[in-house]
Amino acid sequence: MRLLALFVLSFVLLGSGCKDGDAHRLGVPTGRLPKTSRAYKRVACVHGSPSGVAAECGYVTVPESPGSASTIQIYVARFFIQGAGVARDPVVMLTGGPGQSAADLMTKSYFRLLPILANRDLVAIDQRGTGESLPSLACPETDSAATHAQRDAALLACRARITAGGTDLAAFGTANNAADIEAVRVALGYPMWNLLGISYGTRLALTVMRDHPAGLRSVILSSIVPLEVDILADIPVNGERAFQRIFDGCAAQPTCALAHPMLESRFHDLVAAWNASPEPVVVGGASYPLSGNDLVSILFSVLYDASSLPSIPKLIDDVIGGDTTTLAEILPSLGPGGIAYGMYLSAQCAEEVPFADLVNGAAGVDPIYRDTLMPLDVAADCALWNVPAAPAIENQPVSSDVPTLLISGGFDPITPPAYADRVAMSLADATSVVFENAAHSTGTSDACSQSLMAAFLHDTVVDAADTACVTSAFPLTYRSARDFFDDRPIDARALARRLEELPLARRPAPR
Repeated sequence: MRLLALFVLSFVLLGSGCKDGDAHRLGVPTGRLPKTSRAYKRVACVHGSPSGVAAECGYVTVPESPGSASTIQIYVARFFIQGAGVARDPVVMLTGGPGQSAADLMTKSYFRLLPILANRDLVAIDQRGTGESLPSLACPETDSAATHAQRDAALLACRARITAGGTDLAAFGTANNAADIEAVRVALGYPMWNLLGISYGTRLALTVMRDHPAGLRSVILSSIVPLEVDILADIPVNGERAFQRIFDGCAAQPTCALAHPMLESRFHDLVAAWNASPEPVVVGGASYPLSGNDLVSILFSVLYDASSLPSIPKLIDDVIGGDTTTLAEILPSLGPGGIAYGMYLSAQCAEEVPFADLVNGAAGVDPIYRDTLMPLDVAADCALWNVPAAPAIENQPVSSDVPTLLISGGFDPITPPAYADRVAMSLADATSVVFENAAHSTGTSDACSQSLMAAFLHDTVVDAADTACVTSAFPLTYRSARDFFDDRPIDARALARRLEELPLARRPAPR
């Protein structure tokens, strides 16, 4: 997937929250919290805390790798429920990417999770190399790279800077990441807790289930990444599937089919035409030529956002008709995300690329998607990042008897419901739920999924009453499949906010 850094602007989302001292005045409930170990050192919360919520932050010292004398620091933010009857087992947020900061995201999004948490505290862990954890594997050097040569030079400069301090890039894989999660639990003194993993966070949660199951009461996985799938070579496969659901769904809905006839074939013609002669699109007063492959990449990213799905037929038809206004408005939303790209590479280059077939893995996919979405840029970056392949176990299914809830979105362009089916096969106590009208990272933004998660956290069981709302649920709105598509334009500002929260590894320059 190519990023279009020439066409994007940066969005800074300002969190509205109180400062660390305000959180203290609210009162951290030390009387009910377990005793922490010497491995945990409290510090001021870098991101403050959500308005009216008590928070505590700190660092847990862990080995850089098993048996190593070198140590790193894992940043932890805890957000506390007030009142009586608070459960002793908190919810732990494991975000995606890999490379996303959980502490920053949860400070901004805490209130959206309140219906899920109910009577539980929230623990946000910045995984090794991400957010405020030390050392950081962020690569700001690459942010302004606009050519292949600039990108390669910037990535090598980032690598040289990080390793000059003695950091072992090969130590930042998922198994060590999972060991950190267990080390944080022990340092904070919790006998048990519940994991909530999203996207790559599900791969991390599965690894914790495999390597450190003793401290797990339950696990929720949203947008599942099985260890054993070739997720990189599957990107064109899963992307084609999501696009096809849009085209087939529009054709089956009378109002959409009437408004946007033969949408799929006309879209394919447009992609071919733009590949032959790139179309200039004006963004911020400057004109940029977009190829057909660029257009596919842009729409692929928009497919991550469930709220934008009903508007995609109109967006495509507008562009076919020569109106690129909305397309130009959403381009800034697709700028570099808040991902520590070095952490992304350390994990992907060890655990995905060595096991991927990027040549023949999507042989049966339409070239429109295969040639555009196959992530050859990741393989090229991995050649520069130069970390060894992970052991074979990192590409094998995980077996576990920990109670697990799996949630998928029917339109998800990168982690489809079939991935949840694969994972469930080797889990002894798993329930899989599909929100057919949702996309990536579903499960936290609509009332149905929130109530489902809350019910599961209450007693680690899902029954028919808990899932009764699933067939009619669609994040942020409720509508029948017959009325799914409409002609409302995409709200570019809202899309930018939502994509900022999604664990997208939006790499900083095209290759």
